[in-house]
Amino acid sequence: VRQVDWHGGFTAAAGHALYTARSWPQEYWNRTAFVCEPTGKLVSTFVLRPDGAGFRSNNPWNILASDDEWSAPIMAEVGPDGQLWVIDWYNIIVQHNPTPAGYKTGKGNAYEIDLRDKTHGRIYRVVWKGTDTEPAPIPPNPDLSTVEGQLDALKMGSMLWRKHAQRLMVEDKTADVVQQLIATIQDQATDAIGQNAEVVHALWTLHGRGATNGKNPDYNKIMASTLEHPSPGVRRSAMMVLPRTSGGAVAKLLKDRDPQVRLAALLTLAEMPSSGAGPAIFQAFSTGLIGEDRWLRDAAICAAAQDAVSFLVAVAQHSQTKAAVSPDVLAIVAEHVGRKPPAEFNNLLHLMTTADASATQPILAGLLKGWPKDRRLRLDEMSEASLVELLEKLPPASRGVLVNLASRWGSKSLEAHVGEITKGFASIAADTKLKDADRVIAAKQLVDFLKSDAETAASLTKLITPRTSAELANGLVEAIGSSESPAAGDTLIASWPTLTPTVRQTALRALLARADWTKSLIAAFEAGQIELSDLSLEQKQSLANHPDKELVKQIKPLLAKGGGLPNPDRQKVIDELLPVIETAGEVANGKAVFKKTCAKCHTHSGEGT
Repeated sequence: VRQVDWHGGFTAAAGHALYTARSWPQEYWNRTAFVCEPTGKLVSTFVLRPDGAGFRSNNPWNILASDDEWSAPIMAEVGPDGQLWVIDWYNIIVQHNPTPAGYKTGKGNAYEIDLRDKTHGRIYRVVWKGTDTEPAPIPPNPDLSTVEGQLDALKMGSMLWRKHAQRLMVEDKTADVVQQLIATIQDQATDAIGQNAEVVHALWTLHGRGATNGKNPDYNKIMASTLEHPSPGVRRSAMMVLPRTSGGAVAKLLKDRDPQVRLAALLTLAEMPSSGAGPAIFQAFSTGLIGEDRWLRDAAICAAAQDAVSFLVAVAQHSQTKAAVSPDVLAIVAEHVGRKPPAEFNNLLHLMTTADASATQPILAGLLKGWPKDRRLRLDEMSEASLVELLEKLPPASRGVLVNLASRWGSKSLEAHVGEITKGFASIAADTKLKDADRVIAAKQLVDFLKSDAETAASLTKLITPRTSAELANGLVEAIGSSESPAAGDTLIASWPTLTPTVRQTALRALLARADWTKSLIAAFEAGQIELSDLSLEQKQSLANHPDKELVKQIKPLLAKGGGLPNPDRQKVIDELLPVIETAGEVANGKAVFKKTCAKCHTHSGEGT
């Protein structure tokens, strides 16, 4: 086998087809896929198995394999007869690269060789013959020229014929087939694997004809009954074709035993403007019907976000203990509420006073993230009282979020508490006995409270010393960087001698993020307070290409003096630096540099701390 890589695996998987016919044994139906591997000269068999709302597969054996060096299967399809049809490219050179020794790489990165055959190939038909006692029947071709023939074709085992029939009935708007299709979808039968393909295609044909638009009450009643069909495939298709108005009926299917049906139900609810399904979605979370399944979880977030308030109200009503819904889900859904707050928001705010902090904290964080700074909210008297009650129940780390929200809403009810809360945050940030992570959170909350206060940034800067851990120092600098005070940038620059190289990089990112602070940074370069060499190459290039032309005029002379942007001619750089390696070092000078710059944090030969 001329296979260059992935020996024992697939290097050129191609031509996948799932067996959806009924001519082969039941073990193949809707659960076996055929994947070609031309470099391995085989058509593999992959067995699909349900895995929650998704699938997994493995490759236990191959349906076709060859030791003919020219064999190269590239495509497998289930034919109209229910048998497997395979295209064999029949070419000795099927893998284009790498180019072997002695050959030339040509068009498309393929090496040039006369053995590429572009005119020959083979088609195999792999047939199930049945058993000694029961030979496999040969299904007749349907007559698709008449409506009756098309309806009969929906019953055929081959999906190819069923899809042709569906297409023809959708395209021919003059054909009177709706009544017959309505009768078809009332068939409650299922096959050996629990499916009814005829009803599935009939539903999609009705959808293509516009009969599922909800305008005919008689049709609506019959089609809604398919939501209770014994076949999960029918229930799933029914939800996908029905109009987006029957939220209650679809919400019932969130308890369906089949995960694929539950997935379809969630995605259908996500497309309904006002399904009222929030409580049912919460119930699905709390009873474990969503679980850790990645597809169900994402779909549930989509559905909950569409009916966000009723979902969060259900969470608040049932979360007197630890929340049944994970914090990240609550935060995402609450963010949607923040972007477009509904009229019943006051009720949610009141209910949150009785909910556990594990639910209220992520909800408040999501609301703050989504709520525009300039959008006010009319709060009634009960809601204003709820804000005060909620503030008293929240842990200190979340009080800042609530006060910020109240400020955006235009509420004055929490103003009297701001001084006490900020004092608490400042105390936590300065407490050396607490964990660094808790001190950083408090510092960030403090800056969030007092966005424009220069004194806040200055007080946090004083907490940074050469002995401060990197985690705490970086966190404090990040907190200062979120300040809206113009003077906070100058505060960071003034603290430069106390910052370690790692923390300086965090400070530089903060200073470069705002034009007014960047001006102060350039002034510090000019005054010698900060070395230009502290900037990374990317930061220097960013400054040289800054959109503010005045800043560029200031920085370019500094970059040109030295330590700035490197010469793009790399040979000139080498020539310029080559003499440096021939010069001798001066130990006394090195010791002086160590004492001045390094000894604050390091020891060497008994010197330093």
